[in-house]
Amino acid sequence: MDYKKFLSRKFIAMIIGIICFIMTTLMPELDYQSLENIIYIIMAYIFAEAGIDAVAVHRKNGGE
Repeated sequence: MDYKKFLSRKFIAMIIGIICFIMTTLMPELDYQSLENIIYIIMAYIFAEAGIDAVAVHRKNGGE
């Protein structure tokens, strides 16, 4: 399965937007600072997964 379409910027922005919308509607007691920190954690996880995939592809193609 091709995972490149799931690592595009539009897909990542859509996921983060959906999470923000759900958190602001279901948990209105959250202030913006805590919501921002949660989004940073999600972004760090997504970028780390993309980096791990890039390293795996590089190694598979004969890189060191």
